Amino acid sequence: MNPTLLSLTKKDKSKETTEVDSSSSSNKSESKNFSENRFKEGSFKKSTLPEVSDLHKMVRGKVKVKVLNGRDLQNKETFQTSDPYCMVELSGKQHKTKHISSSLNPDWNEEFVFDVSGDDTLAISVWDKNTLKKDVFMGYAFVAIDDCKQNQNTPKTANMLGGCSGTINLIITPDFETRASKIDRMGTEIQKASVDSNNNKDEIARLNDELGKMSSENDRFSANNKKLEEENKKFEENNIRLEASVNKLEGENKKFEENNKRLEESVNKLEGENKKFEENNKRLEESVNKLEGENKKFEENNKRLEESVNKLEGENKKFEENNKRLEESVNKLESENKKFEENNKKLEESVHKLEGENKKFEENNKKLEESVHKLEGENKKFEENNKKLEESVHKLEGENKKFEENNNRLQESVNKLEENNNRLETSVNQLEENNKRLEDSIDKLEGENKKFEENNKKLEEENNRFQENNAKLESEVNRLGGEINRLEEQNNKFAENNENLKNNVSKLEGEVTKMSHLNKEYEINNKKLEDNVNKLEGELHKMGEENKKFEVNNKKLEEQVNQLTSEVAKMTEENNKFSENNNKLSQEVTKISKENEKMAENNKNLADEIARLKAEIDRMVEENRKFAENNANLKQQVEKITAENEKFSENNKMLEEQNNIFQENNKELTSTVSDLKEQADKFKDIYQRLLAENEKLAKIRDGLQEQLTGFQKLQEMIFSQLNEKMRAMDRSLLEKIAVDIEMLDGDQGLSKDEFDRFMKRVPTHLKQKFQKIADDFSKFDKNKDNVIDSDEFGAMLDQVMESEGMHK
Repeated sequence: MNPTLLSLTKKDKSKETTEVDSSSSSNKSESKNFSENRFKEGSFKKSTLPEVSDLHKMVRGKVKVKVLNGRDLQNKETFQTSDPYCMVELSGKQHKTKHISSSLNPDWNEEFVFDVSGDDTLAISVWDKNTLKKDVFMGYAFVAIDDCKQNQNTPKTANMLGGCSGTINLIITPDFETRASKIDRMGTEIQKASVDSNNNKDEIARLNDELGKMSSENDRFSANNKKLEEENKKFEENNIRLEASVNKLEGENKKFEENNKRLEESVNKLEGENKKFEENNKRLEESVNKLEGENKKFEENNKRLEESVNKLEGENKKFEENNKRLEESVNKLESENKKFEENNKKLEESVHKLEGENKKFEENNKKLEESVHKLEGENKKFEENNKKLEESVHKLEGENKKFEENNNRLQESVNKLEENNNRLETSVNQLEENNKRLEDSIDKLEGENKKFEENNKKLEEENNRFQENNAKLESEVNRLGGEINRLEEQNNKFAENNENLKNNVSKLEGEVTKMSHLNKEYEINNKKLEDNVNKLEGELHKMGEENKKFEVNNKKLEEQVNQLTSEVAKMTEENNKFSENNNKLSQEVTKISKENEKMAENNKNLADEIARLKAEIDRMVEENRKFAENNANLKQQVEKITAENEKFSENNKMLEEQNNIFQENNKELTSTVSDLKEQADKFKDIYQRLLAENEKLAKIRDGLQEQLTGFQKLQEMIFSQLNEKMRAMDRSLLEKIAVDIEMLDGDQGLSKDEFDRFMKRVPTHLKQKFQKIADDFSKFDKNKDNVIDSDEFGAMLDQVMESEGMHK
């Protein structure tokens, strides 16, 4: 205990007989006499030390006390239950609640407001309300206000003293700065001071000097405790000086607060800017990642296009080989055509003997009808193929949308497409010419059919003459049988060649199907399909030329037949015309079949028909009657075929239009690819700039990190200094509590009861530290006089604070 404070209590003992601090009232007044004398209604008063009251003459503020309830109060009635009410006293003012009848657990819920001057301890007493006699004392308690925070509701529970039981529950709300609020405020100020800048180093140094002075003064006080007993006046002067220095510190604290606010604003600005930089960095990273992903896609697409181009080159080589094979097959066909010319010459010689074989033309016409039906079926297949082509074209339209990359490498193939388109145009023009020729031939056939009707009438009259001539022709027929067998062998060879050609065509069709599948996989089906179509059309064009050669040969045969028929009778001339008409019809049918890629089958049918001419000549007479009907049917078939040819021409036009659309799409894709390359270059430039900005931000971040470490060190230094100051304040507070308790009696030092009261009045934040020595009174009573004097008290404080690392 501070010896100066003890001497001060001795000098002012006479002044304190009537004014005793209510906060220092302790368990010594727990008897009934104390309750009757000290806590009579209206006489519960409190006083403080004169020196302390002089320091706190001004009102500190107001405190709001809400008395909630009492629980488990002691009953003071014998045959009834007490009617308790609560009286609250602070700074010389009293308030009491209403009484609750017959209840030891009353709920008052009343609120009072007090002006707080110097004292921070609330005195509570509970009384039993009586009407005829005095109110009976039920207990008392004390509640400290200084550990309540400013403008915050702090619940408190007070245990009844004075030998009474029960608890009182209150809510205390001070509107001024208490010690707890001051500690919180200082803590917040310390946190604010942790982010102070280098400009405040002078202020911090001066504060350190002040703290150093205070610590040196405290050291002097501890070393000169005995001297201070004789120098009370000097102590008062030192207190005044301390108050002045405290005022200076408060002014400096205000400056610190202003500086801290400025630092907080600057830190907030920096944090906002850092957040913006982080957001920009994230956006830049996302854009860079997107660009990298797009570049990877471009690279993959380029690789795929390169692979597809390589495959196309391989397929083009295969097509060139197939074309060479087709040329070889065409050369073979030309040689076979020459053989056919020779055979035709031989047939011219045998035509004279075939006049008696008109009966067998019935079967020939039937077979022609069957071939027409076959052609119809083939035309239907062709329509289905065209539909499939249209579907594949629609699919190709969807696939063309994917041609968005690397069209520059495909310029060569586009040029080839243009050449192929020119070929298509020429082939389409040729098809139109062929259609016109078909129309002309149909008109001729209509005129010839009329002639056939007239000739049929004449043939009926001349059939009798044929019968006579048939006998003569039988011998010639036997001779021609050997030559026909030889011709059949040649026709079989021709059929084999045709089958080979058919196999080649089927192989080409298989290649086309493979190309369609490959196009679906590699997104270039359109170009391959167009190349294949162009090549097939070229082959068709070659076949058309071959057909023209056959037409020339047939015309020669017709002329020779006409010469022969002029030498024979009129009947033979009519039969020759009839055969010529049949040959023309068969030629038209073969033309249509050749245009529909069925030349081989028609040639085979023609070879079979030539082989069966001998049997058909016997039935020619009967077939002449039905020839007009057959001609009408053939005319209808030809009209159907011409209509199908018109459809094919329309399909070709549609294909040309689609080809033009594909070319336009390719041009657009080339332009889009160039635009994408420009955008990629721009993104690369932006990426480089962003990398430079990121490096700058990294430097700024490192600078801020260095500042933050400086602020943390400054914070640690300030906290250590404030901790030392708080320890000194706690020590002085404990000494003041000991002085208050020791002043209640005339003896010096703390007795066992006063030691226990001291332990109860230890502030809340220090109670845990003193709990360990609460039962060690005899340990600190070194001289065993049942009293702890000032030296022993100081040693006790040193021991407790040293054990907790609190000693100054």
